[in-house]
Amino acid sequence: MKFYKTKNNAFLVDEVQDDFREKLNIVFGYALRLHATRVFTPNNEKGIPQYSNYISESPIQVCRKENVVETRDASEIETEIFNSVKNNQSLSKEQRAYLQEKFYKELDNSETSLEKNNQNEELSLDL
Repeated sequence: MKFYKTKNNAFLVDEVQDDFREKLNIVFGYALRLHATRVFTPNNEKGIPQYSNYISESPIQVCRKENVVETRDASEIETEIFNSVKNNQSLSKEQRAYLQEKFYKELDNSETSLEKNNQNEELSLDL
């Protein structure tokens, strides 16, 4: 299990060997984007917490290796997070706290903000 950080995202990747993608310098495997967000909406001004909760069902192209600013073996808690999500288990309080500490962002989903986000939409994967 590897941790990859790009300018905009952080991923845990269970890499899959693929010679074609290796030649193209693409990280390929089962991926989990690490994030913790609080989404504010007109109906909920306190916001709704959201955490990493999806691992690709089949291997995907995660990012180009030249976009990676940090790579290392996944830590124990990161591996636990990956396995919890993979096994459809709720994240523990400790896991949620880790995601909040390291990967927290606030998102505003008001109508004005949604229009701006649609105009400046970025892919969650860094290809």
